[in-house]
Amino acid sequence: SIWFASEMKALSDDCEHFVSFPPGHIYSSKS
Repeated sequence: SIWFASEMKALSDDCEHFVSFPPGHIYSSKS
């Protein structure tokens, strides 16, 4: 699954792996 948060600390208890999402970009599940 993919989770989004404005701050990584919001997900730190639930996620083991993080990837930064560049500002100004759009996420699409098709790509």
